[in-house]
Amino acid sequence: MTTSTATVVQSALGLATSYPGATGLIAAQTYRHLQAITVQELLRGLDERNVSYSYNRTTHTCVLNAFNSRILFGTLDNPAGLSGMDFAWLVVDGEADSAALTRLWSNTHISRMI
Repeated sequence: MTTSTATVVQSALGLATSYPGATGLIAAQTYRHLQAITVQELLRGLDERNVSYSYNRTTHTCVLNAFNSRILFGTLDNPAGLSGMDFAWLVVDGEADSAALTRLWSNTHISRMI
């Protein structure tokens, strides 16, 4: 796990538990990075901490059962799929293209960004 991904996992878990019932977004620049690294490391982190969760591969959604918090996974190379959605928080894994972040920010409502 890269330092960046480790920080993302720790930040996302902290935010998901601090804002129970809320929906957060973990974003990466590409789908490949998101699936190959970010999602796998988050799930491993949840397992290591004995956090009960369910993960839906079709909707790219993880629910932390004890907190009723949802974590969605999205890509910055195609933020249109997230258009119109509301998120309590956003954590970006890896370097983010500022134009892609601007498109995401203008098409969604995000309360906190890390």
